[in-house]
Amino acid sequence: MLGSDDKLVEAIDEMKLQRIRNGQTKREKAQLEIIDGPPILGQIMRNPGANDRHRIDAAKALDSLAAPEPAAAQNSNERFIITINLGNDEKLRFNKSIRPNPNDTDGEILDQAPQELLAIAAASKREGGNGGQPL
Repeated sequence: MLGSDDKLVEAIDEMKLQRIRNGQTKREKAQLEIIDGPPILGQIMRNPGANDRHRIDAAKALDSLAAPEPAAAQNSNERFIITINLGNDEKLRFNKSIRPNPNDTDGEILDQAPQELLAIAAASKREGGNGGQPL
């Protein structure tokens, strides 16, 4: 029996957990639920007793559901690559997906200026430099 195979059960549990963590399960459930949305939105839009704002919002929501996805959203594999040549064979390279992706691990995330650059800027300012402004 398949249920008695411990490795198979463990693999299925790992796959379920992975699908929950990467949002695939949520997206599939939302896709099933959204099927009920257009008829409800259509009723609101056609209801003369409904608030005009609600009718307009329903029409906008139906329009967005009916519109095809933009080309950029369809191709989520597009990437941008930035290479900064620092000289002496030193390069900074950033290779990221165009759409935000928390699982994109190529390169590092820079959320603050490197401390070395801050120290150089501070020293330049103390020595009467231009404070990092263009010459």
